[in-house]
Amino acid sequence: RKQMDLYYKELSYVVGITLRKIADWCDPVHWMMTLILDDKYDRDKCLSFMTINGIDCRQMINPVNVADHIKKKYADKYPVSKSISCQSIHLPSGLGLSKKTILNISLKLKEYLNKH
Repeated sequence: RKQMDLYYKELSYVVGITLRKIADWCDPVHWMMTLILDDKYDRDKCLSFMTINGIDCRQMINPVNVADHIKKKYADKYPVSKSISCQSIHLPSGLGLSKKTILNISLKLKEYLNKH
């Protein structure tokens, strides 16, 4: 949980992203650090920027309603799911991440947001 807390400390007040809300009464066990970029940012360009800087981030999985076997019926019925999926990224996570690494990841993300 230390890694997640450090990410939240570094990114909670950054303009241009939204982090998952954590209720006071719960103790989350997120195994991924996921954030949503504001609509003015291009998720894929952000992912490319991070990759160029040696940081392996991942896009969020597509919503279920766009799966090949059901998209004819449901593809356009859940615009919020699509929007969240298309604007979300997973930052590196895991017990092996050092404080220095998380600070660098956070710094590079802020750099991208400031440039774009």
